[in-house]
Amino acid sequence: MRKNYLLLLIPPVPFGRWICGTGLFCLLFLFFKLNFPQNMPSATLFFTLIISYIIPIYSYISDQSVQALEDLKDELSLTAAEFARTKQAITHTTFKGNVIAPAGGLVFALFHQWLIYGTLFNISRGDENSAQVQAGFIGTILIWIVMTSVIMGLINNARIFSQLGKHQVKIDLFQTYKLLPFARIAIISTLALVGALALFPILLLDSESPLTGALPGFLATAIPVFIMLAIPIWPIHKRLLQAKEKALTDIRELIREHTGGPDPVPLNAGTVTTLAPLLAYQRSLVLISTWPFDLSALTRLAFYLIIPPLTWVGAALIEKGLDLVL
Repeated sequence: MRKNYLLLLIPPVPFGRWICGTGLFCLLFLFFKLNFPQNMPSATLFFTLIISYIIPIYSYISDQSVQALEDLKDELSLTAAEFARTKQAITHTTFKGNVIAPAGGLVFALFHQWLIYGTLFNISRGDENSAQVQAGFIGTILIWIVMTSVIMGLINNARIFSQLGKHQVKIDLFQTYKLLPFARIAIISTLALVGALALFPILLLDSESPLTGALPGFLATAIPVFIMLAIPIWPIHKRLLQAKEKALTDIRELIREHTGGPDPVPLNAGTVTTLAPLLAYQRSLVLISTWPFDLSALTRLAFYLIIPPLTWVGAALIEKGLDLVL
C-alpha cells in the first residue's frame, strides 16, 4: 500500500495544508496569468482556485475520516490488525490505484478537449491565441486528473464505511448516536465537491468561455456528491430499519397476547399494569429514526447543498450588473 499521491503534496508540518494551498495558488496563478489574456481573468481564477482548494480539502477530509473511524472503534467487530488495515486504507492505495485515477482523469480531459475544440490536441496553433489554448489545455488536464483522483479517493473511503456499516458495526436502536460518525463522513465527503461546484460560476463570467468548457466538469462533480452522500449511510439505514421492524413485530406480538386473539386476556388492573410498559416501549420504538443523522448534521448538510445554487445566482447577478454598466 502506498499513500495517495495527492496527500504526498501536503508537507508533514503544522499548517501543512495551508502551505500546500498557498503554494499551489501562487504557482498556478502566475502561470495562468502569464498565458491567459487580460480579458479572461475569470479563467485564471477558476483554474487556480479549484486546484489549490481541492487538494488541501481532500487531505482534511481524509484526516476527518480517520478520526471518524477512531470514534467508531468500540462499535466495530474488528481485530486490532483488521482495524489498522482499515485505517490505512483511508489514506493509502495500491500502486495500481495511484495510476488508474490520474490515467482516467487524462482520458476525461482529452474527451473534454474534443468537446471544446473538436480535436484532442489543439495546442499547436501558431497564432496569437496559441498560449491561451495551451494554458487552457494544461489547466483542463490538471483539473480532470486532480478531480478524478479526489473523487475516486472519496468514493473509496465511502465504500470502506459502507462495508463497516453493512457487516462490522454493532446496532443498538436506543444508542443510534454512536453511529453519527457515518453521517459525519457522508456529509463532510461532499464538502470537497460542493466547494468545487461553487467555483464553476467563475468560469462562466468570461464571455470567451463556452458552456461546454464548464458543463462536463460541473456534471462530473455534481453527480458524485449524491453518490458519496448515500454510500456510507445506506447500509446503516437498512440495518436500523430491519432492527426496528423486528423489534416492533416482537412488541406488537406481546401486546396482542393481552388484547386480542381467540382468548383475549380480560382487561383489569393487572393487565393494564402489564400493558403500560409494553405500549411505552412500542411508542419509543416508533419514534426511533432509521437514519444516522442528528439535527446538527442535517443543518450542516442543508448548508453545504445550498452553497452551489447561491453562487450560481450570485454569478448571474454579477454578470447582469456588468452588462448594464458596460
